[in-house]
Amino acid sequence: MEHRSNRAKARRAPRTGGQSDSSFFQLLKESALGASASLLIATILLFLGAAICLAAADPNRLILPMGIVILLSSSFFGGLIASARSHTQALLHGLLCGGILFLVYFVLSLFLKNSSNGFSGGISLALRFLTVALSILGAFLGVKKPDRRGRRRKK
Repeated sequence: MEHRSNRAKARRAPRTGGQSDSSFFQLLKESALGASASLLIATILLFLGAAICLAAADPNRLILPMGIVILLSSSFFGGLIASARSHTQALLHGLLCGGILFLVYFVLSLFLKNSSNGFSGGISLALRFLTVALSILGAFLGVKKPDRRGRRRKK
């Protein structure tokens, strides 16, 4: 009987070697989940935006602003989703999620090099860094703060 309880204690004991590696991979997994959710949100918003553009009288003037709003709002919600699961490390979640989105959008822009968006290279790069910044902002808003209203002294 005593032998069994020692085995159970050994199984429940936390591992010290490699714990930082597993926490990094957990952080990366949550950030990748946030980036995937962001891309899903962007896809849904793109279909919605396409329907709005088709219904408009002059769709060409709506395409660029709608694309920017979709890009930035989806990166914000990606950071929010990435940090809402763990409730910690908002800056790292935001940086990783925004960095993943930055790379995805950069790779996609390589395939669309004939499309003219009307921006110079510097403004286009600034928009991509703004996606990272909004992902960080979303991550900070996704981390829930402790409720201070519930901390009253009982008499």
